[in-house]
Amino acid sequence: MFDDQKHRAGALFGEMRIELHTHYAAGIWNGRPGTGTKKKLIGVPPFLALISRIHNDALTCNLAAGFVLLALEERLISAGNTFQQWQHELGMMIAGLPVNIIVSDVVSAQPLTVAVHCLNPLGYRFACLLAEFDQLALRILQAYHNGLISMKEKKARLHYCSHQIRRIFAVVLQYHPE
Repeated sequence: MFDDQKHRAGALFGEMRIELHTHYAAGIWNGRPGTGTKKKLIGVPPFLALISRIHNDALTCNLAAGFVLLALEERLISAGNTFQQWQHELGMMIAGLPVNIIVSDVVSAQPLTVAVHCLNPLGYRFACLLAEFDQLALRILQAYHNGLISMKEKKARLHYCSHQIRRIFAVVLQYHPE
């Protein structure tokens, strides 16, 4: 007879790290204190901890937590779709340059590498969205630098993308456990 404990696999462990190349994404990761007219923004690590708490509450049949997770998932999907659409659009602009112009992808000389720790899939999906946001911000800055979009469009796109992230934060921050 087999000893069941000897023939079982142990717990799974894994690690996710993200390289952030723009100060836009790094600012979202770190959050900011409230000053003057600017409100405090939660950073990503406490945001992920809050998502984990909401997820655990939802597992105990807390309907409010379940509704927050549903709204969070909808916002993640919506923002992801927008980011992918804009990434494609800007990529096509850059690809539309004459063939004898070679444009390399831009990266930071000193990216911020952060480890992501979360206890549920939506937290990791948010981390992936943040990485997409960072890549999109790079592409927006590159398109502006190469004269493909105006400064007004650059600012508008970066503002809109940042707003999408803040909307995701707002969904989670509205949760108040009973």
